[in-house]
Amino acid sequence: ALIEAVDPVAAQAAATVFRSFGLGHDALFDAVLVLCIVALAPLGEELLFRGLIYRSLRDGLARHVPTGVGMAVGAALSAALFAWAHGGEGQAEQLWQLAGVGLVLVLAYELTGSISAPIMLHSLNNTLALLAGLAQYPDVQLAQPWIEVLVWAGPPLALLGIGLLAVLYR
Repeated sequence: ALIEAVDPVAAQAAATVFRSFGLGHDALFDAVLVLCIVALAPLGEELLFRGLIYRSLRDGLARHVPTGVGMAVGAALSAALFAWAHGGEGQAEQLWQLAGVGLVLVLAYELTGSISAPIMLHSLNNTLALLAGLAQYPDVQLAQPWIEVLVWAGPPLALLGIGLLAVLYR
């Protein structure tokens, strides 16, 4: 939001991304998309980008280079891949911001030692971004007002997903 406030290109890119979702035409589509944005995508993306890619690079490189170098290379590559994976309509202009988000999520993972922290942070970010977009762009509305409850439910649902994965893992 801070970057978008001072950079008109970033603001336009955010508007393009938000409008490209196609919200407002069908309640089932909106409900599924909202759940994917606020709960499922953060869960899956964090397991892939931080849990698999970053950790594999960090640990694999640690056998050959100092730990800090392995962490830096792993963080940079996983953040770059995270940004590249989000390079859809409108997001190509936001690659640096997306890479920055990827680095923050790596930091959350490292500071807590748990994949749960970046999952929850990612879910909270997506929830707040979706709520802000709904408030900022009145031409884009959800098909039914009750779907907004699903937006707010994103972080608790992501937490539930973490718990379910922990149970399945054990």
